[in-house]
This record gives sequence, structure tokens and C-alpha cells, in this order.
Amino acid sequence: MKYGVKIKKIFLASMFMIFAMVLFLTTHTVLADINIDTTVTKYKYEDDDIYYSDGYFKNSATEYNSHLASLSILMAKFSMNPGNPKNKDDTDWYLKQSNRVKGFLELIGFGDFSANEDYKTRTKFDTIGIACASKKVGDYTVISVAVRSGGYFLEWSNNIWLGDGTKSDYMHEGWYNAAKKLLSHLEGYIKSSNITGKIKLWMAGYSRGGAVTNIAAGLLDNYIEGSKDYIPSSVSLNHNDLYAYTFEAPQGANINSKNVKAPKDSLYNNIWNIVNPNDLVTKVAMSGFGFTRFGTDKFITTKFYDSANFTDNRNVFKKIYGKETNADKFEMRGITGDKIAGILAGTITSGPAGGALIGYLTSKTSGLTSKDNTKANYDENILASIILDEAVSAIGSRSIYCKLYQDGLKDAMLSIMTDDSSEVKPKITALVCSIIYEAMFASFGIKNVNLLKIVYPEFSPVSLANVGAFAYLFASLCINRPNEIITLLMNISDLFDNHSTDVSVAHVKCQDNYYIDDYNNNHDDKIHLVNLRENANIVHMSFFGFNDVQVYDVNNNNNKVVNVSGHVFGKSDVLKCDADYAVGYYSYITEEKMELYLPLNKKLNVSFKSYSKKLHHDVNYKTVLQNITASTNNPSLPSKNDTAWFNSDRVNITIEVKA
Repeated sequence: MKYGVKIKKIFLASMFMIFAMVLFLTTHTVLADINIDTTVTKYKYEDDDIYYSDGYFKNSATEYNSHLASLSILMAKFSMNPGNPKNKDDTDWYLKQSNRVKGFLELIGFGDFSANEDYKTRTKFDTIGIACASKKVGDYTVISVAVRSGGYFLEWSNNIWLGDGTKSDYMHEGWYNAAKKLLSHLEGYIKSSNITGKIKLWMAGYSRGGAVTNIAAGLLDNYIEGSKDYIPSSVSLNHNDLYAYTFEAPQGANINSKNVKAPKDSLYNNIWNIVNPNDLVTKVAMSGFGFTRFGTDKFITTKFYDSANFTDNRNVFKKIYGKETNADKFEMRGITGDKIAGILAGTITSGPAGGALIGYLTSKTSGLTSKDNTKANYDENILASIILDEAVSAIGSRSIYCKLYQDGLKDAMLSIMTDDSSEVKPKITALVCSIIYEAMFASFGIKNVNLLKIVYPEFSPVSLANVGAFAYLFASLCINRPNEIITLLMNISDLFDNHSTDVSVAHVKCQDNYYIDDYNNNHDDKIHLVNLRENANIVHMSFFGFNDVQVYDVNNNNNKVVNVSGHVFGKSDVLKCDADYAVGYYSYITEEKMELYLPLNKKLNVSFKSYSKKLHHDVNYKTVLQNITASTNNPSLPSKNDTAWFNSDRVNITIEVKA
């Protein structure tokens, strides 16, 4: 009996201790939360309103925070020193590069600012500007990491340095090395600032800075789980306390990496990438070489993906941005056959490599081109995807790129993307003209004339030896995708509106109710939040030798959403193409090619036929799920190879591809 009473007392005491521990832990958590001030304060920095609260760091980094996203893109924006140095010896300009982001961070309460040496000196092939600051928030020290996201100049040459993968675990070698620099500076900052205990890490970058941020955050996620590299033992960093936001980031991660988890693994659910699908920069390095981004991509809506709401959402963006952009002017252009002879004749007689050739082409372009009505609903996204896919096909492999193109591009970028403006224009003219003329010579079987050496002998032998490779690539793109190349060249400045920092800032603000509410409080017309998309995947179907296609939406009363009528002679007619679909028709001398771009998660009946232009031909079709970013799950749909006499029979298939 006594033992029973004793056991009962021990049991009750144990339960009391457990209850007390739970109460303590619960109270401790609540106290920690109470110590985090959730008050939102509005600041003004330059021309931007800034909303800040320590409460942004209260919830897990795995929860997307539109307010922290807005703050992050502004940190990335202010990491860029406006304007340009007077010349390459303007040391004062370089020393002050980080002052802008320092002022921004100090405004919102971050101190103990530190910028690395690369942020204070002239850019080179392998530099990267990194700035850290810190702030006590509750029981944590929050460390901000801003990656210089503009003013790259000579760093442009590093952007094209893919490497063969052996030195970077198959990630983009240039950005991988820059990410390692970021992590080293972070480690040094923690030690030199004597930071101890629990930390939260806030990282942000735009464009090249975004690519470096993305890789660094991906590596940190792996380190947190394993080796703890770059995180000193004096501090502790949990997965939920790593906040990483990137904007218009190129693709630097790779699905072939061996030493980290796959780029789209749930491990990276604290990395958020805000992407405009119409931004060409976000599609390089090319997914055809396995490149993608770590973490979750969230996409700005475009007309192709959300035609029903696009106009309304675009108006919201314009209200926040405060003006129009040139990106709305985009349309596919082309040159008709009767005008091509005139272009060639004028090009051949325009003079040696120099301004004459470029001047001729520029002066004649507008009159020589017209709208290409055979490319229905093509947008910048589809245009960029087509050209980059064609480039990957023409190059062949990442190893071939490294062998034939990488050194030449590096030399060209070091010469052209300089901060000494007196060097730029003549070298661009010489380089472009040399490649165009080399392409023309190559078409006659004459290779490596090296006209560039005559004008600029200081270009390295490596780049000169590979001018022929660039000429071949350029010629291949022009032959296989002439109207796409013409459209790209004609709209190049307008297309890069999609990569404007201020345009991206406005897009991100459209997701943040603080900016929407502020606008509505000061204007009679009311605007609304514009949601980001969770994916931007499309189905790409190619029909070689076919020129007649109909597509029916099975789940929408079998409505015909695409209708292209073929002819035995002459171009096919694009009679119907709904806004959420795109169709392209390519006419050759003896046969045609059709392309469809279709939304995911639709059940569609596709019917197609060939009206032969020659007595006997091979016809085939192949359908491929093409992700905007690389994926290990990229299945092919049914394919067919057939031999037809005269006209082929009509073929009908049903497809349903889910994300």
C-alpha cells in the first residue's frame, strides 16, 4: 500500500513537472512572440514608400510574405549605385557604391553595416558586391544580406561562364563561385560582429544578384541539414529562419547536381523566386542544359496565362507604376519573300565591317517588315523560349558551349560591357558586323576569316578563333527561325522593359495590400490586389509536315479553341485561336510545320492533317511537355512517324497533361 501511495505521488509529481515544463515552454514562446514588435511603420526613401515591421520575421520563412517580398525587392533596388562612374579610374564612385543600401537598411533599424571589398572597387570578371547588416528582433539577431543587383559592368562576362559543371557541382560556375563569396563574407561578418545565439537570415537579390542569392540560399539549406559549413558554431540557424527572396533571377541551379538535393525538393521551401515569364533573362542559363532555380517560382500574370483578367490587372500595375511601358507594344514581325533579295543585296554592297552595315539594316527594317499573322498569340515568353530552345539545339551540349562559345563571349563581354563608355560603341559595331559577315562567308563554305582582328587586334586569339562558331550559330537561328530573330532584334529594347527594376518593383507592390490600400485612400478610382501564379508551364506540340490542325476543349462542350485551315498550295489560314492558346505556322518550299502552345491541366482533342506539296513525303508529329524551367519529369506524349503519298489521312489524338 505504501509503495502504491509513493508511486502515486511520484506519478503526480512527474505530471506536475511535465505540465510546468509545457507551461514554461508555451510561455517562453509567447514571450518571444510578444518581444517581436508587429507595428508597421511607413518610411520614405528616395521616391519609394517603404513599409517595415519586425513582425515580418515572426512567421516561418516557408510562408510567402507579400510585405517582406516588397521590402526585399527594394533592398535589391537600393543595392545598385545609380548612374555610372566618370571613367574607370573614378575610385570615389566605387567606394560609395554601397552607401545607398546602407542608408536603406539604417532607415529600417539595421546597423553594424559591412560591405565586402568587391563592393568598393572596380568590377572584374569574378567580383560580386555583398553587404550585411543586423538588428536584434526578439530573441534573435536578424542578419540582412543584400547582393549588388546592378552596375555589373565587367561582371557581365561572368554571367556567360557556365563552366562544364565539374567545378560547380553542375551549377552555373560563375554564379556558384559568387555564391561561395557571399557565404564567406556572411561567415566573416558573424565572427567580426561577435554575433551569438539564434539568428534569422534575410537575403535578397535581383537579376544576377538574384541568381547568386538563389544558389547561396540553396547551399545554406543543404548546410543547415548537414555539414553546417559557413555557419559559425557561435550561432544557430534553423530552416524556418532563412528568408530568401529573388526577383527576375536567371537560372543557376541544375538538375544534374550530385552534392545537393534536387532544386525543386521541399527542402528549399523557404526560397521564393518572383519571375516574369516574359522576361528573357529569367530563361538563361537554358533549361535545355538542365538549369533551373532552387525553391518555389511564383509568376507575374501575363496575357497568355490569364487572358480573362490580364487587362484589368495590367491597369492596376500601371496605376502603381505611374505610367505605360513599351512591353505592351509587342507583336510578331516578319519579312516577306519578295523583300529578302533586297536586304541581301543591300547588305553585300553596304561596305566593310563597320557602321555602314548596321546603318543600312537599321534604316530599312521598319519598311521591310510586317506583322506576322501566322503566329497567333505569341508573346515574349514564347518568343524567348523558341529562340533559346533553337540555340540549345544548334549548340548541342553544355560541353560544346564551353569549348566553342564561352571564352569568346567572355572576351566580348569584357570588351563591350565596360564602365569606360569611350570603349563601348566602336567595339560593339565591329563585333556585330564581324559575326554577320562571317555568317555570310560561312554560308559559302569560307570559315574563320577573322575580320574582327583587322579592326581590333587586341581581341584574344581564343575569341577570334571562335567567331566562326558564333557566325554559324547566328546563321542557323536566322535560317530556322527568321521571323523570331527579326522580332527579337526589332523589339529588343521594348522586351527589356520586362527586366526593368522599377517595372518589377511595381509588379511586386501590386501583390502587397499596403500599397494597394495606400493608393485607394488617395484616389477615387479603386484598384485591387493582383495575385501571382503558382506555375508557368505549357505544353509544346510540334507537327512536322502538317499544315491543318483543330483543337477541341473536351471539358468545355468540346469547343473548338484552335482552327488552322491547310491548303495544298499557299500558306495555311489561322482562322481561330483562343487567347489562352498560341499557334505558329511555318511555310517552307515543299512542306509546312505547325506548333501549338497549350495550357496545362486541360483535356483536349487534337485533329491534324497534311496537304502535301510534294509527291512523297515523311510526316510525323511529336508532343512534348515543355516546362519553362527544367524538370526531371518531362514526359513525351504519343508520337507518330508515317510515310504518305500525296495527302495524309487525318490523325486524331486526345491529350491531358497535368502539372
